[in-house]
Amino acid sequence: ASASSVSALEDLGMQMNLHSTLGSYLQRLVWLLTGHYGRPGTSNAFVPFLSLSKASKGDTSMGKKGAPRVEKRSPVANAKIIIGLIPCNVIPEEILTDHPKRYRAMLVETGNPLHSLADSQRMREAMRALELSVVIDVAMTETARHADYVLPAASQFEKAEATFFNLEFPRNAFHLRAPLFPARPGTLPEAEIHARLLEAMGVLGEKDYRPLRLALKRGRKAFSAAFLAAAATRPKVMKYAP
Repeated sequence: ASASSVSALEDLGMQMNLHSTLGSYLQRLVWLLTGHYGRPGTSNAFVPFLSLSKASKGDTSMGKKGAPRVEKRSPVANAKIIIGLIPCNVIPEEILTDHPKRYRAMLVETGNPLHSLADSQRMREAMRALELSVVIDVAMTETARHADYVLPAASQFEKAEATFFNLEFPRNAFHLRAPLFPARPGTLPEAEIHARLLEAMGVLGEKDYRPLRLALKRGRKAFSAAFLAAAATRPKVMKYAP
């Protein structure tokens, strides 16, 4: 507590292990109660704080103050949906059923659930039962081999890479690395794959991009202002932004 500079950061070893919620909470309490938060040389939280008393009841929404909060659950297993996520191991149960709201399609990106989840044989059976399965990945994984469609992505060295956990204190920084090698034929960066899928579905198109492209030619400040204006007037722009 008397140290002049202390910083702590948890990662997957804690977040994907037993009692992860409690561990994450206690880890934050250590530097909060000792005063090592929000000043140079100390920690800074890059995730929103939620009331554990409400979260334990399934109330993790971030809606407007006073608005009614509805607990979201998966249609078949009745598993809690927390910040858009369900427990991975209930996915087969959500598919292998005749429930009218069962999961019928799945898009997997940079993951290999047929290999990494519990009961891989049941997960393979579930994937075969889907009406549509799409995989975006740099490798032909076990999951990709069972998919209806595989959209090959360029590797980390063949596309621009950026830092997205860029919430440092007191000065924020953003790092962008240029590609080191040309991409292999037939591959695309994930962002380009996402954009083309949205365009094919008619969600976004040139009419959405043109004002932003014109603003970008005038500089980053003009682009930032144009993007914020577009997001304010057309909610779908922010919904599908990276």
